[in-house]
Amino acid sequence: MKYIYKIALISIIASAALIGSCKKQPKCGCDGDIIRTMTKESVYIYYDEENNSAGFSWDGNSYARYYFCNPASMMPELKKFEQNERVLITCDLYYDCNYLMQAGNNSYYSYMYQAYAADVKEIESAIYGNN
Repeated sequence: MKYIYKIALISIIASAALIGSCKKQPKCGCDGDIIRTMTKESVYIYYDEENNSAGFSWDGNSYARYYFCNPASMMPELKKFEQNERVLITCDLYYDCNYLMQAGNNSYYSYMYQAYAADVKEIESAIYGNN
């Protein structure tokens, strides 16, 4: 009888280990794991040349903000456009590390505010999207 209990216990533990295996969490930041690629998506850009920062907002997710990984190298391209101008952007997206830390501590924060790091490859004029 003890034998049957031991075998049952071992099989339960083994099946739980196989079924409930942990999924790898993507690494955050600009050198992390790409979570999505945006190709010629219509966005609104904003930048601050003095502080060397840039970002954009996207209609596809109005609660999110996207911050450039490479604002210094993209600043000459950005300056061709007005603040909050609609442009087409091509980039790889990553989870923002600060956002993940805050979201882990506050569920409201994770729902109402989302932040991503964007490795921007290309910015183009949105000829047909400007209002």
